[in-house]
Order: sequence, then C-alpha cells, then structure tokens
Amino acid sequence: MRREASLWLRQAEGDLKKAENDPVTGGWDGAAFRSQQAAEKALKALLPHYGKVARGHNLIELGRLVEEAGDKHGRGGD
Repeated sequence: MRREASLWLRQAEGDLKKAENDPVTGGWDGAAFRSQQAAEKALKALLPHYGKVARGHNLIELGRLVEEAGDKHGRGGD
C-alpha cells in the first residue's frame, strides 16, 4: 500500500473509532461529523492506488472518482 493511502486509512480508522464512541457520551453531532470524515478519508485512501489525487470533501464526488478509477482498471462494482 502506498504511504499516502496508508496515512489516509489510518486517519479514517481513528475517526471511525471516535464516531462510534461519541453517542455513548451523547455526542450525536460529533458522531455524524466524524463518520463523514471517516468515509471521506477512506475514499481518499483508495485513490492513490489508481494513481489519482484526492481533492475536495464531497463524498458523492469522491465516490464517483473511485468508481470511475476502478472501472478503468477493470475493478467495477457491478
């Protein structure tokens, strides 16, 4: 795994752990924010594998980038 991808994935995992804990203390807004951050960073972790650069914060756009890159590399999700 490329170093950049590994860093994104490690950050995503940390955000997810925090998001899972937030509801325990009533931090629903924190859980929502950290869940979004975890998803964003996980998607950004996939992009270097395809030679793409991760930019932006829009999960739908990042998902499209990952899907398109996967399709070009014969790794479609259908």
